[in-house]
Amino acid sequence: MNQHIHFTEEEVAMVADAINENRYDHLPETIRLHLSECDECASEVLMVADIAQDFKMEAAKPKTLRLKRWIYIVSVSSAAAILIFTIFKLTQPNGNNHLNQNLLVTTDSVARSIDNSLIESDTTSEIKTNRIEGKNMASLEPNKQLEKLYDNYKTAYRGDDIQIVTKGVVQYSANDSLKWINPGKKTLTVEILDNKGEISKKATSKSQGIKIPNLPKGLYYWKLINEDSDLLYVGKIKN
Repeated sequence: MNQHIHFTEEEVAMVADAINENRYDHLPETIRLHLSECDECASEVLMVADIAQDFKMEAAKPKTLRLKRWIYIVSVSSAAAILIFTIFKLTQPNGNNHLNQNLLVTTDSVARSIDNSLIESDTTSEIKTNRIEGKNMASLEPNKQLEKLYDNYKTAYRGDDIQIVTKGVVQYSANDSLKWINPGKKTLTVEILDNKGEISKKATSKSQGIKIPNLPKGLYYWKLINEDSDLLYVGKIKN
């Protein structure tokens, strides 16, 4: 896909849905390649995905919380309206032009402050929805060489007496672990690589697994290697 040809609204919505449903690596390679090269489309996709996720979370909130929020908004709006109305009444002709002018200035200041608060609120919302840049999209791009290894180990692995328990794709959680059966308590090495193929974490263990360390957002691959440097298994971690 040409970098200068941007996504249509339908394509943006499709990719945003794929991100929220953890189906990004199932998208066509041409789409993923374009996103890794085009910051404008990547930012738009991530903004739409973020907004959709926010709407989903808002809809999941209890009705009482949403009602309280609307009551607060209405109360603030009503208080502002009463203040402006009071000032307006006081500014009606009463023979004191100096006082009227001061009150008119105050009224104008109140109106400007309300408008500014709305503008600031909109700006904050825009910053929030654009906080993820295009480089984060690139962190989800599969690594071709590691994908081949992953595919090779989907159905078979050189485990000897080591049996892999955690297979396939792991959705990252702070409490999750990578597990295997190691009856001989052999020394095993675990390497966690980012989607560029660079080692992010490395550990050795003689037990039946390790806890997954803290990882930034992105796609990762993990390798299990025995003490003879033989590759036993390759899996994936999505965060």
